Amino acid sequence: MGTTRTLLGGGDHRAARGPLLVLAATVVATLVVTLVGAFLGAFPGAFDPSTVAAQDRSFSIDALDTDAELRADGSMLVTERVTYTYDGGPFNFGIRSFERNRADISQFAAADGDGPLEVIAPEDSVSGEWEWALRRPTSDTTETYTLTYFVSPQVQVGRDVSVIDWQFVGTEHPGIGQVSIRLRFPLAVVPAIPETPDDDVNVLRAWAHGPSNGTVRLAPSEVVARVRDVPAGEFVEIVALAPASTFNTKGTEDLLPGVLAAERRYQDDVEQRAADRRSGWLISAMVAAMGAVGAGALWLVGGREGRSTEVQGEYWREPLDDPPAVALTNLRRGSVDAGPTIAGTLVDLAQRGYLRITGEREERFGPDKVVHRYTWLGKPFGADVLAYEKDLLELVFRGTTETTSEELQDWAKANQTTAKKKLDEVTGGVKAEFRRRGYGEQSNGRLVASLVVVCAVVGVVTVVATLVTGYGFGWWGVAIAAALFGIGTKLLSNRNQASVEAAAKAEGLKKFLKDFSQLEDAPVGHLILWERYLVYAVALGVSAELVRGLAARLPSLLADPAFGAWYTPAPGMHGRFDGFDRIESSGSSFVSASTPSSSGSGGGFSGGGGGGGGGGGFGAR
Repeated sequence: MGTTRTLLGGGDHRAARGPLLVLAATVVATLVVTLVGAFLGAFPGAFDPSTVAAQDRSFSIDALDTDAELRADGSMLVTERVTYTYDGGPFNFGIRSFERNRADISQFAAADGDGPLEVIAPEDSVSGEWEWALRRPTSDTTETYTLTYFVSPQVQVGRDVSVIDWQFVGTEHPGIGQVSIRLRFPLAVVPAIPETPDDDVNVLRAWAHGPSNGTVRLAPSEVVARVRDVPAGEFVEIVALAPASTFNTKGTEDLLPGVLAAERRYQDDVEQRAADRRSGWLISAMVAAMGAVGAGALWLVGGREGRSTEVQGEYWREPLDDPPAVALTNLRRGSVDAGPTIAGTLVDLAQRGYLRITGEREERFGPDKVVHRYTWLGKPFGADVLAYEKDLLELVFRGTTETTSEELQDWAKANQTTAKKKLDEVTGGVKAEFRRRGYGEQSNGRLVASLVVVCAVVGVVTVVATLVTGYGFGWWGVAIAAALFGIGTKLLSNRNQASVEAAAKAEGLKKFLKDFSQLEDAPVGHLILWERYLVYAVALGVSAELVRGLAARLPSLLADPAFGAWYTPAPGMHGRFDGFDRIESSGSSFVSASTPSSSGSGGGFSGGGGGGGGGGGFGAR
């Protein structure tokens, strides 16, 4: 969000303020005349026509690409590539200002495409800011300059985390077409994810403050913020947290709770204020509550979903009739979870003889990383290969016969548009297969009609109450009615019986695979049966539990070289299927890589902020 602006207003006192306005206008006019006269006396050539013509010029900032590299002592080396478009001219100097921390900026240098440019320090410049002399008088053209400077330590190190709060763009600029900022940390730091606990001090978190259309993305040891069309005077600021051990200084205070609380306040402020202004009015609240009760009553009367007649207990012990992707979609009421879908389908195709999966160990600083190599075996497609499975194989191999999970992620990051399009084709194919098998939802027409009446009453009464009393939800009542209708129709749309049965079997199988090692009557079964169990365990997210259970209850099965011959563990693994569960996360990693990120784990820009160091902007003269 952008900066918050508050408007303070009062009642209608226009009549009482009339004389005061006349008096104020008289005083202001007198001051203006006096100041203009003094100015003309001191600068007799100030309004010379030739001077006006020389000032008939402007410039814009098309793009700003910033790389900021933090050092172990908390200092920062900044490289900025800024593109100016000059309209009119001539211009002779560029200006880089800093609203704060000007004394902390050193080793400032500037260059254009032909090489270094002369730099004028703030104490010697006309503007009092860092300036650079243009190579020649410049008019009506576009130029890109590379600015580098060193910032003395700005990182606040606490006992738990370290914090950098820096305005890479301040308020002194005419607007910027595109801003890209990359902030790098000196040591390896893993990025937070949405599920990261608030008290985890060993991850990288970041937020960006500024225009609401920006995005911030986390990568290992790196924060990337991008925003287009930054309005004149709007700042762009990054607040980033890393483990305290990232820097070589020590702190005594816990900083993480305070920063998290502040960022959440920034994000919630605008929405909370809007909600507060419209809450608490009795009539609207009562009508909305009655609408909710009415929708709930309709659900109780006939909206509850039927029960499975085939799954009587909590376990289902047979392989499912549906492919893993369709079974998982049934569990999610028709929604495709792309990550487990990819992982489960690849393992399914491997078990059916179309590819081989081999674990590989990548040595790196810290714990080694296990990736998987997928090898196409050249088996002709049979009638058992579904359309979305072919799409997935095309997405994974892309004309080759071998690839790794890491190579696939790198390709997706570099080709997000293409990767997202192909991923959508796969998920769309899963939905089509889901529907082809007769799965879906059904609604009770009479109950939905009754829900329409309830929601119409809520919307009309809240609007009328606001018009009559001057208070209430007003048109928000219509929004409440629409939300009630949306939620109500979802509650009244239940899975058909085929979906209920399939979902119950999938849920029962998931629980069985997770718990079977603790069951007294766990079956022995043929190795093909257990291979199918492995396939479904990946899609259902319980492969680690299943492998541990097999090691405890059926070690001879794991030792059989014919069991799971389509999978080879990474060198150095102790068990036959050690690292097998990593396949689960590889699918989700690909989905993340192919989708532009959107909390401390990435997302859009938030409101508030503005307290970071740096700031300033760009100018020319």
